[in-house]
Amino acid sequence: MRRVTVFRVCITVMVFLASCIDPYRPGEVVGNVNYLVVDGFLNATENTCLVKLSRTIPLTGTEQVFEKNATVSLEDDHAQRYNLTELANGEYKASGIPIDNTRTYQLKIVTLDGEEYQSEFVPILYAPPIDSISWNETKDGVGVYATTHNPANNTRYYYWKFTETWQYRAQYRSILKIAGDTVDLRDYEELKIYECWNTAGSNEILVGSSDKLNEDIISQFNLTTIPFTSAKLHLKYSVLVEQRAIDSRAYDYWQLLKKNTEEMGTIFDPLPSAAVGNMRCVTSPGKIVLGYFNASTASQQRIFIEGGDVEFPLRNVFVTGYEECSERILLFGDGFGNLVPIVFEMQGMQPIGYRATTPYCIDCRLQGGTTVKPDFWEDLN
Repeated sequence: MRRVTVFRVCITVMVFLASCIDPYRPGEVVGNVNYLVVDGFLNATENTCLVKLSRTIPLTGTEQVFEKNATVSLEDDHAQRYNLTELANGEYKASGIPIDNTRTYQLKIVTLDGEEYQSEFVPILYAPPIDSISWNETKDGVGVYATTHNPANNTRYYYWKFTETWQYRAQYRSILKIAGDTVDLRDYEELKIYECWNTAGSNEILVGSSDKLNEDIISQFNLTTIPFTSAKLHLKYSVLVEQRAIDSRAYDYWQLLKKNTEEMGTIFDPLPSAAVGNMRCVTSPGKIVLGYFNASTASQQRIFIEGGDVEFPLRNVFVTGYEECSERILLFGDGFGNLVPIVFEMQGMQPIGYRATTPYCIDCRLQGGTTVKPDFWEDLN
C-alpha cells in the first residue's frame, strides 16, 4: 500500500474510536480499506468491559460501518474468560467482572468472517481521583479544566473523556395543538415539548502527561472550550468527566492520532500506521487492525455551569438553531398547511385566529433532545 493511502486510511478510524472523533476526509482512498477498528476499555472501578468495533471507511464515505455479530471476550493470564454481550452499533459489554488488579487481561475478538484478533495482555493501571473540574471565561469562551495528582508519582499518563448535557428551550411555547379537524389546548405532558435536555460525548482526543515533571501533577488541563455563542451556555450546562490511566505507549498512540486529526498533514508527516495500537490479527498476521485496548481504574466528577454565572461579552448572541423561526398570523378559516398553532391571535378581547409556526420551532425534541429531565439535574437557581 502506498504511504499516502495508509496515511489517509488511518485518519478515518477516528470516526469511531472512543465515540468521539470526527473523520478527516482530505481525499479519496484507493484500495481495500476494510480494516477492523477496536476501542476497548476494562474499567476496574465499575468492573465492566466495553468494546466498540467498526470498520475503516473510504474518505468519500459518510456512514460509520459498525462491526456486528462478532464474538468478543476478555481473558486474564489465569485463563479465566468473560464473554461480552452485543448491544447496538458495534458495542459489546460485560458487567460484574471479578477483576483482580494483580492479573493482566487480554481482549479477544472473532469477527463474522472468521478472522480472530487479540490484544496484548495489559495490566490494571491506577487512575487517581480527580482533584477538581473547574471553569473560567477566556477570550474564546468558557474553558473547562481538569486537575489531578498522584502522590505515589506512578501514573504519569492520563486519558480523559466527558459527557456534556445542556438544557434548552424551543423558540415558542405552544399551548395549542391540532386534534383532528379542530384546535385544542395541550395537556400538561404536551406542554413539556418546550423544554429539553441534550447530551453529547467528547469529540477530542484528551491525553496528558506529567512525565517531564518532578511530581505527578496535572494542573488545569483544558478539556474543552465552549464558545460564548453556544446555546449550551444559555440556560444551564453540565459536564461529567471521566479520568483513566494509560501507559506511555498508549499515550504516544493517542498523541499521534490527535496530531493527524487536528493537522491537515502530508505524506511527509509521521505515519499514523506507526501507532496501530496493541491489537493484532491472529489468523492473518499481515492484516492491519487499528485501535487500542487498555485497563485501569477510573474516577469521575461532574460540574454545572449556569448561564447567569458567566460574564458574556457585550452584545453576545446565542446560536440556538432557531434563527429561522418566525410566526405567522392565520385567521379562522385559513388552512394550517405545514404550520402548527402557538396561541390565539386576539383583536381586543376577541380571538380572530392563531399565531402559528413550524413544528420545529415549538418542539424542542426535534433538535435531538428529550423532555425527560436527567436524574442528576439541578434546577436553575
